[in-house]
Amino acid sequence: MTTNAPNKAVILAAGLGSRMRPLTNLRPKPLVKVNGTSILHDARRNLEAVGVEEVTIVVGYRKDAIQYACGSRFRHLEIK
Repeated sequence: MTTNAPNKAVILAAGLGSRMRPLTNLRPKPLVKVNGTSILHDARRNLEAVGVEEVTIVVGYRKDAIQYACGSRFRHLEIK
């Protein structure tokens, strides 16, 4: 990681995912799996790989499911 690289990021995860129906009938869009991994998990893994240390996830629709799936940490990544 270069010295001027950001160490914080924001993930927008509040949408309804209406264009992804029926995949989003039972789960929020960030938790839909692509090739066996949720979209949100992929985003967190990619952010961690580039040196991000803290991520804020903006939630809305089905926020409880997203918060439950995320917890407060993802490996070395702090989640708010």
